[in-house]
Amino acid sequence: MAYKRIIVMDIYEIIRRWHDQQSTSHIAIALNNDRKTVRKYIAIAKKLGLSFDQPLPGKDIIIDLLHQAIPQNNRPATAQ
Repeated sequence: MAYKRIIVMDIYEIIRRWHDQQSTSHIAIALNNDRKTVRKYIAIAKKLGLSFDQPLPGKDIIIDLLHQAIPQNNRPATAQ
């Protein structure tokens, strides 16, 4: 399978669905991602302190946390 770029809004959607207690398989199918990818971002959300016990913070807060937690790819694109 080819590499699929995931943007921060896709990651937010994974976290939102996880917080709504949808299964990993259901999230992967709905968003057309691999289950391992979904698990990876759920683990990041848990490291950021998000849990079912607390209400989900606002969208802007989560996106800011994700920008800090996920390394950015600053490599230039190769010529085609």
